[in-house]
Amino acid sequence: MIFGQPQYLPFLLAAVLPILIHLIARRFRKVEPLPTLRFLEEAVRMAEGRRRLRDLILLVLRTLAILFIMAALCRPYVKTTVALPVAPSAAALVLDNTVSMSATTGTESWWDLARDWCRKFLEAWSGEVTVLSADTAWNPVMPFTKDDQVAWKAVESLSFSKKAHHLTLALQAADRVLSRHRAVFRLIVLVTDGQSEPIRSQGLPVLSHPVAVVIVRNEDVPANVRVEGTVLSPMDPGRLPVAVAVLRNMSGRSVKGEVLVRVADREAYRRSVHLRPSSQHRMRVVIPKGLAYIRTSSGTNGLIQWRPDRNLDVLAADDAVPFQFRPQFFLKIGVDLADGKERTLLTLRATGLKVVDRVGNNLSAFDAVVTSPPKDEGKALRLANWVAEGRGAVVFVESDLSPLWKILNLKIRRSEGPSRRVNFVDEDWSPLRGLALALRMVWVRSFWTVTSSVPIRDAKATIKGGFPLILEHRYGAGRFLFVFTSLAGRESNLAYTSVFLPLIHRLSVYAAYNGFVLERQSAFSGLPGAIPEAESEMRLSSLPSVERTLAEQGSLVLLAQRENRLHLLRPPWKDLSSVLLLVGAFLVAVEGFVGALLWRAVRQGPTRLFSSA
Repeated sequence: MIFGQPQYLPFLLAAVLPILIHLIARRFRKVEPLPTLRFLEEAVRMAEGRRRLRDLILLVLRTLAILFIMAALCRPYVKTTVALPVAPSAAALVLDNTVSMSATTGTESWWDLARDWCRKFLEAWSGEVTVLSADTAWNPVMPFTKDDQVAWKAVESLSFSKKAHHLTLALQAADRVLSRHRAVFRLIVLVTDGQSEPIRSQGLPVLSHPVAVVIVRNEDVPANVRVEGTVLSPMDPGRLPVAVAVLRNMSGRSVKGEVLVRVADREAYRRSVHLRPSSQHRMRVVIPKGLAYIRTSSGTNGLIQWRPDRNLDVLAADDAVPFQFRPQFFLKIGVDLADGKERTLLTLRATGLKVVDRVGNNLSAFDAVVTSPPKDEGKALRLANWVAEGRGAVVFVESDLSPLWKILNLKIRRSEGPSRRVNFVDEDWSPLRGLALALRMVWVRSFWTVTSSVPIRDAKATIKGGFPLILEHRYGAGRFLFVFTSLAGRESNLAYTSVFLPLIHRLSVYAAYNGFVLERQSAFSGLPGAIPEAESEMRLSSLPSVERTLAEQGSLVLLAQRENRLHLLRPPWKDLSSVLLLVGAFLVAVEGFVGALLWRAVRQGPTRLFSSA
């Protein structure tokens, strides 16, 4: 038994008052035997015994009445199954909204199942409740309330955060919030899939309140195949892109199913796979040209998707593949050159690229630009900012007077002399692969020296004397490709050699794809490319192991999809105040009735008192 208002416990001493009054009111007389009344001695003794018995009964009734009424004031609570009012209770509802909750089995995601269970819990819970989530552990979503509609709106406002969060902070915050509540029964309810930390590793942290863990998964060992894909775009025109993916079995069992490859919402490839535990499978698909040309509703993006069926993968959030791949046929290149512009336009158009001869100030419309160093400071700043956002620009260095060099913190110096040929080509760099022999036929008359944080050894091609010809310069998330020559015939023969077509095409495509390092996007919309390793590499554990881990710590484990045991979460403490108050009122009534009978007997006098003698 516990007391809801223990400050009133001293009032129980009031039950002693009837006893004290009785003792104080007793009158002690000196007994003198009279011979003339000796025949009445036996009758008086019998009447006195009855009076003492009645006084004792009244004393007990008054004492118990006061005792029960004072006990009701202290609000005692006991654990019982009798239908009594429930003790004041409070629950902290903690929702696991980490990335693994996006897993889908059947037609609903685990997150949908979690919210459905929360709605049933709020309808059944009779006390106050507050809501917390894994990503807002430092601050409850709402204060304590008894209105289940208000609490349900708070749950509806949550969404899984698409990140891997540690649940310890949320549980500790719930424990701290409950400690400040004055309810008799306080409970932490964690709704999770059992995948997040710390359940998988060391178990729940030490908490001062009981924890009920609700598992919303409906499969013992769900299948999870991680798809890590990429797209290999050919450097040369006319060749088809290749989509490559590695399927890794992250489940603790063998899985069988199909993988569907879709390009621009059209089926391109389908294969059945069988993966043993911890095994992997590599797939390589050549994207047909007909599919690569298909336009999507968003414009010119050729969307390439790897779609394992649900027999293989219930969790798409950990799949990292570079979707929204733009085939070369749809790349839009802007050309803004002082010399050799017409030749460059004709060459790029001959390779199948979409070329625009007017760049202007709206650089966002282009995938890459081929330009001379801007002479206007505003234009140079816009170009630098555009590249820093993750774009690429091919710059033919025709002048050392551009504001661009100051913005990029580069020092460019020009010197002239007799023509010199290319003598070094880095064929490990993909745009120059296979072009070394042709590039050695190129000569230039202007020589450039570059001083910056980028060493000269990073030059991809140099002319005799170590002067750079082609230099890759990273800037922000993008890159500049500097070609240190002009396309004018008096400066170089580059534009008139056979290497110009493959070189300008490769440099433009390389800049458009930002170095062919295509950003990994998740199959789940809006999820960053980083795979959440924090959730134990998304290796989904079995339900028995999760239940065993939690049971060893004394937590109550409920399986939301297999059993409906919400009654186990109801407060076991019942309020005895009404029962004690009712008993106290009954004792007062009985005491009044007995007292009235005794008073009536006394008023009828000695005749009535001794009539039985």
